[in-house]
Parts: sequence; C-alpha cells; structure tokens
Amino acid sequence: MKTGIKQKCNALIQDSIKLSKSKKGFIFTILTLVIIVFMIIELNIYLRTYELKLAKEPDSLRLQVMQDFMRAYSPSKFNDTAYSYIYSALYKLNNDSVKNPPNSSTLADLVWNISYTGKRTDLAGQPVLLSSGLMSYDSNLSALAKSMGIEITTLYYNKSISQADYWTVQYNFSMNVSIYDTISHARVNSSFPISLNISIIGFEDPWLARMNFTNRSIIPASGDPKAKLIATGQAGRGWFYGQPVVVTSCDNIGFGTENKTRIMVTDNDDVALGCGTLFGAVILVQNAHYNRLSDIDIPSFANTSITLQDVPSESILIVSDSDSYTETGSSNYHYMINVTDLRNMIECGTYVKRPNNNYDYLSRLTNRIPGTLSEYGIETFVSGTSEKIKQVMGDKSFIDRYFNTSQPGDVYKGLPGCSQLLICNYDINNPGSNVPYPTRLDPNSARFYLEWLNDSMRK
Repeated sequence: MKTGIKQKCNALIQDSIKLSKSKKGFIFTILTLVIIVFMIIELNIYLRTYELKLAKEPDSLRLQVMQDFMRAYSPSKFNDTAYSYIYSALYKLNNDSVKNPPNSSTLADLVWNISYTGKRTDLAGQPVLLSSGLMSYDSNLSALAKSMGIEITTLYYNKSISQADYWTVQYNFSMNVSIYDTISHARVNSSFPISLNISIIGFEDPWLARMNFTNRSIIPASGDPKAKLIATGQAGRGWFYGQPVVVTSCDNIGFGTENKTRIMVTDNDDVALGCGTLFGAVILVQNAHYNRLSDIDIPSFANTSITLQDVPSESILIVSDSDSYTETGSSNYHYMINVTDLRNMIECGTYVKRPNNNYDYLSRLTNRIPGTLSEYGIETFVSGTSEKIKQVMGDKSFIDRYFNTSQPGDVYKGLPGCSQLLICNYDINNPGSNVPYPTRLDPNSARFYLEWLNDSMRK
C-alpha cells in the first residue's frame, strides 16, 4: 500500500522536476528563437536596404523597410517574445519572493521591470534576476533602424496582473510603437493591448517555503480528492483501513505481520471465522450468515448484495458505528469508503481548488496572508515527520491556511497516520518517533473533503 502511494508521489515529483526543467528549457528555447527571429528580421531588412540602393523608387522601398520594423512589433510576432520574458520574470520573482515578498500594489510594474531590465527594482541594489530583458530586444532593433536613418519609439503602459483562474495568472499591458523615417519624414504608428496567460503549475509555493516547512511545487491533485461511499452493509464492527485481499480458502495463508495491515475479503463465512483473525479486518460478501462475524474480535463489514469483484483492489476504509458487533438498525451504520484520492493528495502534497476558503497564488506570492480569501483559492496539506512540523502542528488543522494558527483540527479514520486504532492513538507529543502525526481537519475542511461521511469518520 505504502509502496503504491510512494510510486504515485514519486511519479508526481518526477513530473514536477520534468516540468521545472522543461520550463527552464522552454525559456532557453524561446529566448533562442527570439534571437533567431531577430536575425531573420535583420537579414530581411538588410536585403531590403540592398534593394533600396538599386531601386528607382527609394521612398516606396523605405516605407517597406519601416513596415518590416513594424512587423517585428506586431502581436503575431511580439506576443511570444513578450511571453518568454514575462514568464521568466515571474518564475524568477517567485523563487526570490521566499525571502523578499513583493508588494502586491506594485507587482505589475515590478514584473514588467524584471522582464524589461532583468533587475528587481524594488530592492536595494536592484539585484539581477534575468541576464537580459525585453530592453535588449528594443535596443537591438532601434540601433539597426538608426543606422538606416529610421527612429523607433516604444511606449508600454496600462500594466496589470491578476489571477485568471486557479492555475493561471494573467498579465496585461498596452504598447505604442512609432517608426519615423528621418529622410522621407514618413511615420508609422501602431497601438494595441496585449494579454498573456501565465501557468503557475510547477512553481514552488512561496508561502510554504517562506514558513520554512517544505519546498513544494504547485501541482493540481488528480481525481476528486473527496471521500466516496462504495457501499453500505448489514452488519459490522469497528473500523480499519487497508488493502483488500480476496481469500477463498485458509490453506497456505502465511502468519506474517503483513496480513495484519490488510483486509480479508471472502464470500465464505467458514473462511472468515477460520483464518480471519490473521488479517487486520474481514469483509464478508454474498453470504446470509454474516451474524457469525460476531465471533471474531476484529473489525468487520458484511454486505449480502455485492460480490468479490465489487470490492475495489485499492485500499479502502470500513467503518461501523460501534466497536461491538452490530447489525443495521434504526441508528446503526456500516460503510465501505474510498479515500484513495484524498490520501494521495495528502501524502503527495498536491493542490486542490478551494474557492473562497483559501488563498490564491498571487496572495501566496506577495505574502498577503492572512488576508482576503479568494475565489481562486488553492490549498494543500502540511503533514509529515519533520521536527519543524512536530513543534508547531500539535492539534491544529493540517490545511496549509491553518497550520500555523490556533485553528483546531480533529483526527479522522482512514487518513494518513490513522489507518488503525494503534497508529491513530500515536502520542503526538513524542518527539522521537518517525511516525507521521494523524492528519487533522478543521470542521469546515472536514465537511469539504469528507462531506456527509465526516461524522462517521471522526475518530
């Protein structure tokens, strides 16, 4: 079970690493393409210039050269160039913001300054974050034009940055380009807005890194990380989380401790009684003699309508309303629950959408926490065995918005650190243990992730 989760987490981590490398490679590739495009433009302009010397209508050809320069700033060509620099600026600022969070009110101008000059202009000494910026693009074109008696003037204004959705930041600005021929006195002007959508997937979460808890990339959770009811039963006792194992005979069943972390699944009541106690729990299906489960003192679950094939192969949680064997009555419940996606999210540290209940990426970047909860709020769980977490977490909620506050959290059956009664009773004040603390959820988060099952799953 743990191996499977580790493999999934490792796959996500590797994807994140590949994404980070691909982003850096993407930046390098784009900047290389910018240089190549510039060289093509330069060659094209020189060819035009050569034609100009031979032509009978120099004014007409000079206008064509001016139009070639204007095309270098057209949205179809300039947007990709601007995107590469602004993406690079935000990526570098994100990493640098862990120690020096930017001011939210001047963020749009700061991102532009980094993308244009390469420097972080809001800090003393203006440290360099990019080796080159859009200014080099402008200056190279301007120098080439000047050698031909043409002047280029660019103006960038109306800069803004906003959260477009949970995983995307939108950067907007307008630009005006004026090209003037000092020989023919012809002038060409163009103004237009530019809107760029920047993905923040794979960016390090500056909020968690700033708290010195963990370096975590923002990766959306796969699947729907909420507890899902698989089936209700007629009888059962207690609770247990583990890997289901179909058993049709007690022959050749080992006595190792590994089976005590698993759930026997059988349709034979004699098998359940004969060797069920070798496992951590028992599920009996398609069998009317489920009352016999009362003779074995381990967690159990009985359902007469589902088959062996209906029980998932992945780990599941069984939970009843009592530690004593009971059959379904007016108030009794017996549930089989899937918490795989939620556990994967917690263990792998992925992120989920939490509109109006947590902070968006830009709030995390600028350290506006606590602050206004966003319609594009995202969140992850902070859990594990590190001493920093042990010192601070205590009985607080493991949701990242609450982990360093006084928001209390309850322990829930089936979540990491609470798969069995013994593990769930782990002494949270024991500083020497390498066992993760039982994951805790505040009431609001419990209703979100566990929905109507939250009362049944509370320890």
